[in-house]
Amino acid sequence: MNLRIIRAIVMKDLVDVLKNKSLVTVLVVPLFIAALYLVFNIAIQTPARVLAYNPDGVPLSDTLKLGPPRMSLENATSAAAVRANLADKNSVYDYGIVVPAGAIAEMKAGKRPALELYINGQKVKDYIDQERVRESFFGYFQAQAGLPPYQPISQVFNPTSSGAGNSVELARQNQAFFATIALAIVPISVGIYLLPGLIVEEKEKKTIRLLLTSPARAIDVVIAKSMVSFFYTMVLSLLIMLAYIGNIADLPLLLLFIVLGNLFACALGILFGAYFNDIQTVYVWVSGVGLILMLPIFFVLPFLANIPGLSQALYLIPSYYLAKGMLGASIGDITFESGLLFAGLLAAFTLAAFLVAAWTLRRRTIFV
Repeated sequence: MNLRIIRAIVMKDLVDVLKNKSLVTVLVVPLFIAALYLVFNIAIQTPARVLAYNPDGVPLSDTLKLGPPRMSLENATSAAAVRANLADKNSVYDYGIVVPAGAIAEMKAGKRPALELYINGQKVKDYIDQERVRESFFGYFQAQAGLPPYQPISQVFNPTSSGAGNSVELARQNQAFFATIALAIVPISVGIYLLPGLIVEEKEKKTIRLLLTSPARAIDVVIAKSMVSFFYTMVLSLLIMLAYIGNIADLPLLLLFIVLGNLFACALGILFGAYFNDIQTVYVWVSGVGLILMLPIFFVLPFLANIPGLSQALYLIPSYYLAKGMLGASIGDITFESGLLFAGLLAAFTLAAFLVAAWTLRRRTIFV
């Protein structure tokens, strides 16, 4: 393996990809889909309603971390009005907040003003979401005043034993679904399209012969082009992940599935690039395989996952484990054992694809 040759090919292809209009279009499409999902989700999202007595005008969107459009703020005339409204079983508010005048100044002076947070249990039914808001609210004031933790007033009115989530939590789950779709599409729509195109393009232009008459070997060319494809798919994946990062429950696990998914795409790309010699044929096959790999991405969503017999059929498609793992990591409803199982199965499919690709490279020269 010649590292100098690999580096030269990588630098050349990184630029060539951006000069190719069709490849740039392929790179942009997942970003467009992710942006479309974000806009759609914001449009349908129901903001949390907050009733506050806040005479100093403390930025409550920072305290709850529910900025517009996730928060609709209304001011109360007194602290008593906030308590009375949230205690009412028919209250329309998700949260009630009381921040007395001069609260932050008093805390900095070593006093403990009566900060109050009330949660409507009929609206905010998810215990985890309740705790998250408590931590955000009180943590903000502690950070502002530089004081150690203390116990202000916090109460859940009208608690319910229902397992249903509140509007904010449902909105977070919707964004997690959209993040899964957008992230899982990247290795399929970009990874298995980009890499074989880079390899076959060299065959069609006969430049592969020039590369291989230099000190470069076939393995150097394949590694270099795989690195280019992996780089672009990882950049796209990370950009999409950053757009949804506030709604991702298990970031390390999601990163693991992103890496595995893009490695799987590289393995398939090497296979297609080694086997086919013209760009039209390779894109026909990539489109067909890509369509099959796309199916599990949509059918792991809750409203489609329970179709009789469908789950069993999807077990045979590697992208099922990619989508299932990404969805579980995004929502946070996957156990460590399940996450490890899905990651292991996806890694096994990836290894198998690399082995088949290596066998194909040995059987078929990449000379035209």
